[in-house]
Amino acid sequence: MLIDIGGEDSKMIFFDHNNRPDMRMNGNCAGGTGAFIDQMASLMNISTAKLDLLAQKGRHIHTIASCCGVFAKTDIQNLINTGVSKTEIAASIFQAVAIQAVNSLARGHEIKGPAVLVGGPLHYYRSLRNSFLKVLSLTQEESILPEASRVYPAYGAALTLDLSNARTQPLKRVLWAKSS
Repeated sequence: MLIDIGGEDSKMIFFDHNNRPDMRMNGNCAGGTGAFIDQMASLMNISTAKLDLLAQKGRHIHTIASCCGVFAKTDIQNLINTGVSKTEIAASIFQAVAIQAVNSLARGHEIKGPAVLVGGPLHYYRSLRNSFLKVLSLTQEESILPEASRVYPAYGAALTLDLSNARTQPLKRVLWAKSS
């Protein structure tokens, strides 16, 4: 299984016994993506890096409506107003992203390791990786975080390029065509 969390989308790819892929991707919604993390950090008036550090100290998870950023903001604002610690809110945010991605993409598919974790958010946020492992009931040993995991999706796209058919053009011509 491969999990790819990007800034604006998330994907899960399951492979059958013949290594045929079953690819699933979320729609145009921030839930379960890096954009959701950005929005929630902004609401808390902290950086995403700080959100990750706080989440690593959080021990209690609160329910956050992760299917929609507007609903999530309401839940988080309520947690803030009732005095819940930033560490608990931060941990809850990363858990909400993992739950949303798994619920919307796995859709009844059996989850088992190993799981390859790629994409910027999974690369940069340890709390997100840990939340996914917890939601999927996987151990650290059952996960693979490639060294260049943040660029694996782009690397995969580059591998599909057929250079024998590629036409090259000067960069100026490509840029000029895009702007007109």
